[in-house]
Amino acid sequence: MAGRDLLPYRNSRQNVSGDAAKETLGALIPEGADTVTFQENDAIYQSVLKTVNGKSTMNIVHTFNQIKHLAGDREFRISGGAIKRVQGNFQLRFDVTG
Repeated sequence: MAGRDLLPYRNSRQNVSGDAAKETLGALIPEGADTVTFQENDAIYQSVLKTVNGKSTMNIVHTFNQIKHLAGDREFRISGGAIKRVQGNFQLRFDVTG
Protein backbone atom coordinates (compact mmCIF):
# COMPACT_ATOMS: atom_id res chain seq x y z
CA MET A 1 0.00 0.00 0.00
CA ALA A 2 1.49 3.36 -1.02
CA GLY A 3 2.21 5.93 1.66
CA ARG A 4 2.82 3.45 4.46
CA ASP A 5 5.67 4.25 6.80
CA LEU A 6 6.86 0.65 6.96
CA LEU A 7 9.91 -1.33 6.00
CA PRO A 8 9.57 -4.82 4.54
CA TYR A 9 9.41 -7.30 7.42
CA ARG A 10 12.03 -9.46 5.72
CA ASN A 11 15.19 -8.40 3.90
CA SER A 12 17.09 -11.09 2.02
CA ARG A 13 20.59 -11.11 0.57
CA GLN A 14 21.13 -13.78 -2.09
CA ASN A 15 24.41 -15.30 -3.27
CA VAL A 16 26.67 -13.81 -0.59
CA SER A 17 30.01 -14.98 -1.96
CA GLY A 18 32.82 -12.67 -0.84
CA ASP A 19 35.73 -14.50 0.76
CA ALA A 20 35.50 -12.66 4.09
CA ALA A 21 31.73 -13.15 4.29
CA LYS A 22 31.99 -16.83 3.38
CA GLU A 23 34.60 -17.39 6.08
CA THR A 24 32.57 -15.57 8.75
CA LEU A 25 29.20 -17.04 7.83
CA GLY A 26 30.52 -20.55 7.31
CA ALA A 27 31.97 -20.56 10.82
CA LEU A 28 28.54 -19.70 12.27
CA ILE A 29 26.72 -22.69 10.80
CA PRO A 30 27.10 -25.88 12.84
CA GLU A 31 28.91 -28.82 11.22
CA GLY A 32 26.49 -30.87 9.13
CA ALA A 33 23.84 -28.14 8.99
CA ASP A 34 22.90 -25.88 6.09
CA THR A 35 20.92 -23.29 8.06
CA VAL A 36 21.18 -21.47 11.37
CA THR A 37 18.84 -18.86 12.80
CA PHE A 38 19.75 -15.95 15.02
CA GLN A 39 17.89 -13.65 17.38
CA GLU A 40 18.48 -10.07 18.36
CA ASN A 41 21.67 -9.66 20.38
CA ASP A 42 22.75 -13.31 20.47
CA ALA A 43 26.33 -14.19 19.44
CA ILE A 44 25.42 -15.12 15.84
CA TYR A 45 23.39 -11.91 15.45
CA GLN A 46 26.37 -9.85 16.60
CA SER A 47 28.69 -11.63 14.14
CA VAL A 48 26.29 -11.29 11.19
CA LEU A 49 25.80 -7.57 11.83
CA LYS A 50 29.59 -7.08 11.63
CA THR A 51 29.62 -8.31 8.01
CA VAL A 52 29.27 -5.94 5.05
CA ASN A 53 25.76 -7.26 4.41
CA GLY A 54 24.80 -6.89 8.06
CA LYS A 55 26.15 -3.35 8.26
CA SER A 56 24.39 -2.27 5.06
CA THR A 57 21.08 -3.76 6.21
CA MET A 58 21.42 -2.07 9.59
CA ASN A 59 22.18 1.19 7.78
CA ILE A 60 18.96 0.85 5.76
CA VAL A 61 16.96 0.37 8.96
CA HIS A 62 18.67 3.27 10.79
CA THR A 63 18.31 5.61 7.81
CA PHE A 64 14.60 4.77 7.48
CA ASN A 65 14.09 5.51 11.19
CA GLN A 66 15.88 8.86 10.82
CA ILE A 67 14.03 9.90 7.65
CA LYS A 68 10.67 9.04 9.23
CA HIS A 69 11.68 10.63 12.57
CA LEU A 70 10.94 7.40 14.42
CA ALA A 71 12.28 6.98 17.91
CA GLY A 72 11.94 4.71 20.91
CA ASP A 73 9.24 2.08 20.64
CA ARG A 74 8.33 3.26 17.12
CA GLU A 75 11.77 2.46 15.64
CA PHE A 76 12.29 -0.45 13.30
CA ARG A 77 15.06 -2.91 14.16
CA ILE A 78 16.58 -6.15 12.95
CA SER A 79 15.09 -8.68 15.35
CA GLY A 80 16.68 -11.83 13.95
CA GLY A 81 17.13 -13.83 10.80
CA ALA A 82 18.87 -16.81 9.27
CA ILE A 83 21.98 -17.88 7.39
CA LYS A 84 21.58 -20.57 4.76
CA ARG A 85 24.38 -22.30 2.86
CA VAL A 86 23.46 -22.80 -0.82
CA GLN A 87 25.87 -24.40 -3.29
CA GLY A 88 29.00 -22.97 -1.65
CA ASN A 89 27.55 -19.47 -1.17
CA PHE A 90 25.21 -18.08 1.45
CA GLN A 91 21.82 -16.46 1.73
CA LEU A 92 21.04 -14.10 4.56
CA ARG A 93 17.59 -13.28 5.87
CA PHE A 94 17.11 -10.29 8.15
CA ASP A 95 13.79 -10.04 10.01
CA VAL A 96 12.71 -6.44 10.57
CA THR A 97 10.35 -5.56 13.41
CA GLY A 98 8.79 -2.21 14.10
